[in-house]
Amino acid sequence: MKINRIKNIFTAIVLLMAVGFSSCVNDLNVEPIDPNLDTANRIYKTEADLAQGLAKMYAGLAVTGQKGPDGDGDIDGIDEGASSYWRGYWMLQQLPTDEVLNGWGDPGIPALNRVNWTASNGMVTGFYYRIMFQVTLANEFIRQANNIMQPDWQAAPGYVAEARFLRAFAYYHGLENFGNIIPKVTEEDGVGAFLPPSWGELGGDELFMYIKGELEDVIAGDALVEQGAVGQVTKDVARTLLAKMLLNHEVILGSSNTAFYAEASQLLETVAANHSLNTQGGVNGNNLIGGDGDLITVNDGQDFSAYQVLFMADNWEKTNEIIFSINYHHQFVQTWGGMTFLVCGSVLGGEETMNAAEFGVSGGWSGNRITKTLVDKFDRANDLRIAENQLLFTKNRGDGTITELANSNQGYGVGKFRNLMSDGSWAGNEGTNERVDNNVPVFRLSDVYLMLAELDLRQGNAVSGAHLDMINQIQNRAGLSDVSAGNVTLDWLLDERARELYWEGQRRMDLIRFGKFSGGSYVWPFKGNTVNGSAVDAKYELYPIPTADQTANPNLNRNPNY
Repeated sequence: MKINRIKNIFTAIVLLMAVGFSSCVNDLNVEPIDPNLDTANRIYKTEADLAQGLAKMYAGLAVTGQKGPDGDGDIDGIDEGASSYWRGYWMLQQLPTDEVLNGWGDPGIPALNRVNWTASNGMVTGFYYRIMFQVTLANEFIRQANNIMQPDWQAAPGYVAEARFLRAFAYYHGLENFGNIIPKVTEEDGVGAFLPPSWGELGGDELFMYIKGELEDVIAGDALVEQGAVGQVTKDVARTLLAKMLLNHEVILGSSNTAFYAEASQLLETVAANHSLNTQGGVNGNNLIGGDGDLITVNDGQDFSAYQVLFMADNWEKTNEIIFSINYHHQFVQTWGGMTFLVCGSVLGGEETMNAAEFGVSGGWSGNRITKTLVDKFDRANDLRIAENQLLFTKNRGDGTITELANSNQGYGVGKFRNLMSDGSWAGNEGTNERVDNNVPVFRLSDVYLMLAELDLRQGNAVSGAHLDMINQIQNRAGLSDVSAGNVTLDWLLDERARELYWEGQRRMDLIRFGKFSGGSYVWPFKGNTVNGSAVDAKYELYPIPTADQTANPNLNRNPNY
């Protein structure tokens, strides 16, 4: 597996950044650069060229190559759909946890479920190369933009700031998944093939401090906007990423720094002040599909909750809560990864089949199922985030226990991600194919609220009154009563993060940060390659540098645990 020759690498994928809503598509179109121009020096001449190059970096989070959902992919050696950024990231963050099991036998997936992967795991390798592909795009863009920038180019400094964030975003995912030993490449490196060294030794702080410096710089500067289009990088997006890294610093660096916790709190207070929790649900006035009360239907005539609409096809309207998203469009941004994977991959088959039309698509892939461990964390009678016949598919599936990964008749299904509008009407594809319009929420305000409460506790304090009020806003939206400050412990917060943020790409790092991922004090189905779960070695808190890169590049430091 390798990164493809960077052919046509700067060809735009139609839309600059905010392709989640059709009403604004024409305003955001970016004409593609001639694909025959395959060197950056020839491509980048004008400020408009830079806009097109930036489009490719945003598109790299959503699509997999130059031809929509398949064909001419960026990454060789892996199923193209599985090579998409968010699908790869999601699998590495979710499958080895207590939230989800995937029944597919694709190379690499069973080992993720069982937490027993090796350095040759295909899914791990695919995401590693996707990260480095994004870094490569950003480096070349920043290098060329700085070389050709003219004093009267008003938008270009903002483009560079956004590119620096997108590089930091990819590098942070490299850091939390692979550690400080991933390749060190920046715009300062010369053009041409070379074998880059690692950032440093395993457990070192070089990459952490580099990302911290990059994010602090774009936050402090004037180039990055405070408010932008849907899916555009803003200062609040950068603040949230930096705060998340600072919150995780102890497990990344191996020691605690109270100043990092304090800085994270300050950043998140600013973000919280600029946003508000969504409290507006959807009115299901269309009732496209009738239900029998047993399957997940279009809510069986019930309205959609304020929680549900955050993940539906018009969730681009919810920027009051969704701080950053990866945007999709049924016509212009097509992929077999990202939100298409989350919608279609969660529609189960078997003896009792979930109706794909009720999810706004033409077919389901029968992949992702919720673990009984996660289901049992909810107050199923009252919590709207897991409401029966709305978000949980249970028909003839017993208590939700899974003893066979590949048995699609076992385990409950989840209806969190649906390609339907919040009034119950069809999204853009009208249910005729598997192309979706939902945006992937990457950062949400409820996560910010939960992090602020956690930071109170990690700094030796009780949760503050203001942060308790934030927690109770989340509780009340879920249909639950207020919690008291005394009940907001670290253990409670870990469970509440599962209830509020399940299947959103958060869980692996949460479990590691709370000391629950490795070892045997907390187990879940198939952890440690046993049906009921068993202890795993702490080495699994990082993924290995892929065998292919270790072999090809002797300059990289090794993870001695693999």
